[in-house]
Amino acid sequence: MQKLIVIVPAFNEEERIGAATRALIALKESYKAKNINFLVYVINDGSKDNTLKLAQEAGADRILKHKVNRGLGAAIRTGLTAAKTDNADIVVKFDADLQHNPENIWDLIQPILNDEADTVYGHRFNQIAYKMPFIRKTGNKVFTGLMRWLTKWPVYDSQPGILAVNSAYLKGFYLPGDYNYTQQILLNSYHIGMRFAHVDVEFRKEKLVSHLFHTSIHLKSFHKFFRSLLELSH
Repeated sequence: MQKLIVIVPAFNEEERIGAATRALIALKESYKAKNINFLVYVINDGSKDNTLKLAQEAGADRILKHKVNRGLGAAIRTGLTAAKTDNADIVVKFDADLQHNPENIWDLIQPILNDEADTVYGHRFNQIAYKMPFIRKTGNKVFTGLMRWLTKWPVYDSQPGILAVNSAYLKGFYLPGDYNYTQQILLNSYHIGMRFAHVDVEFRKEKLVSHLFHTSIHLKSFHKFFRSLLELSH
């Protein structure tokens, strides 16, 4: 039986973490029927609210804790490290805000199950259900263009909230920065010889402000992000 670990970073997500965790846990039986052990790990990134308690009550298989808020990239690094230690065959990163559909995980991992890719990114823009704010859309275009240029891969969405990697990636993964993890994973994958694929996924309108999103794009993080890209490029 293959092991699939879904990592869910959360910072002050008490409004949504329970629903997100329950939606993921509900998939366990269907994956078991496909000979896949489906596990949910929540990374509590220094939350000051009831995120930890609600994730526990919702049935998360494991909760990883940061004493203070360290940033989205750091939370992803903690999740990937735990998944590697626990011998995951596949890791899926999933946002706590439920803008993505948990049912799309099955489609997302197909290129990995079929041995066609090692790193798979959701592609939101063919199934987006709302008009993305101009600043966010422009930022995505800029970063996506940069990643396409640096990797020479057909990257058309470099910042999805849902992505998957396999055990080959886990063996050599390196995320030096605490922010902008999606670009770091892409560049890291490219430099360690991984194969890349896109899979169309649903993308729904955000009902609440995401604390993790605003932490990850804070202006003070930009210089750290570019420093991380330089480090990954060497």
